[in-house]
Amino acid sequence: MTSIAQHIPPIPEPFSLTLLVGTRETPVTFLIHYYLHHCIREHLKVCFVSFSKTIDEHTNALRKWGTDVRTKPNFFYVDGYSMLFAPAVIPSKVQANEVKNNPKQLFAPIIACLQQNEFNTNNSILIIEDIDVLLSTNSLQATQLQEAVFELQMTSGRAVINVSVGAPLPRQISFAKSIGHLATRCISCRPLTSGNARRITGFMRVTKGPNHFLKRSANELPEDDDKEVLYEVTETHAIVHPKGQVTLQL
Repeated sequence: MTSIAQHIPPIPEPFSLTLLVGTRETPVTFLIHYYLHHCIREHLKVCFVSFSKTIDEHTNALRKWGTDVRTKPNFFYVDGYSMLFAPAVIPSKVQANEVKNNPKQLFAPIIACLQQNEFNTNNSILIIEDIDVLLSTNSLQATQLQEAVFELQMTSGRAVINVSVGAPLPRQISFAKSIGHLATRCISCRPLTSGNARRITGFMRVTKGPNHFLKRSANELPEDDDKEVLYEVTETHAIVHPKGQVTLQL
């Protein structure tokens, strides 16, 4: 039994793109909170965009991790959820805009957040939750969204992108694969294939993407890539169980 930090660096490397892939049964919200908690605590400027949840849902969950985002001057939230489905209701630190089919107009609030708050490669990170919602709502085509992800990552210096996939979601699966080709690190979570294990949420796989950095940095752990483990999610953290240390109850 180990902590997640022993398997995944809490601060992604500069110029990196981390892809988080979850399913309906095994969402990767805990990984988003993991990155938010550590990056905010280490005083990185954090731009967080969610296309599926309100800020209140994340605020309540992050308090249990020990981080109150509403009191952190280095945390900036772009309201993608309201941008798609409703008018913005909270003007302070929440930026929203009408949905447009033009990628530049659609992502204008994110670009403005990054530029106005002087994000750069050394001290900042962009985290986007459920960007694939833009495919489900037909706001953008997959190629447009892929190009936008690349541009946003270049602007922010480092980025964490979350995509949810599943059998009924072929466009999301195809999009996740295309982003995987741009990624530095891919982290995917899936449910147990057979049986069940007490307190085990599912499998987590960490792999190097094609654009994995060539030189090992001080932040990289010796064996943090190309592995698959069992994991357990609690309200305040996540626990990793190496394979072979948990007996499945069939």
